[in-house]
Amino acid sequence: MDVKIKNQTIAEFLNSLLDVNSNDHLINTAKVSLNTCEGLANSLKVYKNTLEDSADNPEKNGEATKASGERKREEFSEEKLKDQLEQIETSMSSLARDVTSHMESEDTSLTKLETLVTKCVQIESCQSYLRCIDHIEHLSCSLQSAILVDSNVKAIDCYQEMVSLFEKLRGSTCKNLLEYLKNTIRFWSATLKERLNKELSSVMKSMEWPFVAALSSQKAKPSATSSEPAAIKSNLTRIFHQLLSIRLPSDIAEQVLLHPMIASIPNYKQPIEPIAMLVEPLKKRFQYHFYGNKPTNNIEKPEWFFTQLLTWAKAHADCITTVIQPALWDAGYDFVNGHIEFLRSLHTIAMEKLITCVPDIMYDEHLYSHLIRETLSFHSDMCTAHDYPPDEPTCLHILTAEETFKKWIIIEKKFAQEKMDTITSSSTAWTSQFNAELEDDDQFKAVECAESFITLLTTITERYEHLPYAVCQLMFVCMKQELLEDFRVRLVQLRKEFSTTSAPYLAILNTSRYIVSFLKEWTERPFFIKLQYQARLLSLDNSQLSTLLPTLLSRDASYQLPSSIDVDDIEDLECTLFNTSIANISSLEDEMLKSLAHHVTTDLKAKLRTYADNSQSMWTALSHLKHKEEQHMVTLSATACDFIIYLESSLVLGFEALQQQLFTQFWQQVVQELDRLIFHLVIAENHFSEGGVVQFKFDMTRNLFPVVGRYTSKPENFLKMVKESCHLLSMQLGDALLLKSALADSLHSLNSKTPQDPIATIQEQNVFKLDPEEAELVLSRRTDLLRNY
Repeated sequence: MDVKIKNQTIAEFLNSLLDVNSNDHLINTAKVSLNTCEGLANSLKVYKNTLEDSADNPEKNGEATKASGERKREEFSEEKLKDQLEQIETSMSSLARDVTSHMESEDTSLTKLETLVTKCVQIESCQSYLRCIDHIEHLSCSLQSAILVDSNVKAIDCYQEMVSLFEKLRGSTCKNLLEYLKNTIRFWSATLKERLNKELSSVMKSMEWPFVAALSSQKAKPSATSSEPAAIKSNLTRIFHQLLSIRLPSDIAEQVLLHPMIASIPNYKQPIEPIAMLVEPLKKRFQYHFYGNKPTNNIEKPEWFFTQLLTWAKAHADCITTVIQPALWDAGYDFVNGHIEFLRSLHTIAMEKLITCVPDIMYDEHLYSHLIRETLSFHSDMCTAHDYPPDEPTCLHILTAEETFKKWIIIEKKFAQEKMDTITSSSTAWTSQFNAELEDDDQFKAVECAESFITLLTTITERYEHLPYAVCQLMFVCMKQELLEDFRVRLVQLRKEFSTTSAPYLAILNTSRYIVSFLKEWTERPFFIKLQYQARLLSLDNSQLSTLLPTLLSRDASYQLPSSIDVDDIEDLECTLFNTSIANISSLEDEMLKSLAHHVTTDLKAKLRTYADNSQSMWTALSHLKHKEEQHMVTLSATACDFIIYLESSLVLGFEALQQQLFTQFWQQVVQELDRLIFHLVIAENHFSEGGVVQFKFDMTRNLFPVVGRYTSKPENFLKMVKESCHLLSMQLGDALLLKSALADSLHSLNSKTPQDPIATIQEQNVFKLDPEEAELVLSRRTDLLRNY
């Protein structure tokens, strides 16, 4: 490296840097100069370190003599460079101070500039604010002028421009300006509605609206050939369209003051302005007649105002469909069903009236019950006769409010229990309501008590199945479960008062089956399936309904029934709402049926003992009947007549008095028990000669079997022990000896190497019901085997 050149270059750079006096140039090159100075200083330090290393190691730089001269020159250059470096550092410090001072002065200027800009913006905002106010006042003046010259079209244009201005300013922070604009829009909307209402009233008067009589609509309906209908429709369309044009935006419209009970109805909507205007004269008439001190305002006669509303619905239906609805469509109300809107308005009038009269009569059970009946009837008429959708707001929403509904449940249960007392204590409670001919066709053989109780339950169901809330419906189901249990307890108490075979006892048995049948049908109805699904969604089982439902009602009654349920969800429903009731009543039915069968079989048991005792000597003494003529001369044993006649009379009594399925269970239980009794009391306890077997078999197969055969095509299937015993008793002697020997070997022999299966042995002889021991016992009853074994 050439040290001289390097030093000269550094000196020239430092001189050029120190000669800079211009303040502007200093500011413009400040940052670049600072960076350059720092780099140069670092280079000088590196160069200095290099020189020092060279001085400390002279043998690395050549000869010692040259090193000494070079060292002196380098020391001189080093001192000079140090001076220049100090000048550079001083210049850098001065330059930094100048830059800092300049930046501070520039910040002050910038702050002043920002303040000035802010003031300009504020002035512009004030100008815009004033222009908005001026524009609003200008639109108001134009709107007023249009009203004065009866130009609704121009007035509505100004109104819509005002609404458009509000839409543009919706996000503004000028709250006072927005509030002023809102109030202005509300004012002109009300003014225009008032004008349009007057025009609409004039048009409707030409149609003689409202129709205060049922036949007025026929008078008011214009002729299809006249020009009047076209003018009426044109005016209605124009007015409806203008009403649609002046609708307030949702965030400007003021909420109509409604009673909290009405406002709390889910999805309740106020009727649109045209319908509200049409209903207003009807509402005034209603308030005139059914409020205040008018004679028609009688809380004991709710049917009066309900009938009036139904009359108005019927009288105006044709006009709404043929005149109002087309005008609504032409005016742009494509989303509106005028008929439903009109009926909803009438329902609102009825709900407001109910709210005022319910507190006055809620604690009078008879008046409140009457009001509920009339309300349900009104709802039914509106839905069936006038096609009012049941999911729309109805008067039932008022009756399902917490306090009113709880009172309803209490009254409903009290009256139901009183009705049950009347039903069960009636002198004709256990007799059929039908004459003899119809009674034969009655498959349930239901008596008056059963019919009346089912009618009571059905009536209760019809009263609550249209309620709008699932929680309320579930509370009714809970009450119905309590009524079912109460009625079951009554049946248990009543059956103890009658003998087992008496007509009332059998009627109680039929009643239990009749109720169970109806409950099973109800569990398959979609309505009850949805209720069960709703109970599952609420995590309630049947045992929790009565305890948790009142809490749910007070918390939130608006649990709606699901509109649809997946098939998988239905399959997951493990039980039904009436499972407990069905199980309890079925248990009573089984118990009573067993008692009846036990009573009959107990008497049969006594008669069979008499039959066996009186026939024992005959069965042993009768000789073998060799000829067929002798066998044809066999007749029924006199001793068998008693139990066969008793069996037949008991079955006939059951057939005539019991429901078909109950009777089937009854005779099967009796016959199967009789089969067992004959085997153990008659066959197993007696010996039979060949003639005795013929006689016994004749008594059984030709007399007992036909009695049972009246109720089944194969009576032997229910008397298998008797049938197989007769078969074993009447087998050929040789076959009987072989069978008895085989059974003895398989059952008792200890030396047999390959014993036969006794079950297979008797099954080869078509004996399936008797076990091997019983078959051996029957064979041992044959006297001919006793002689030959």
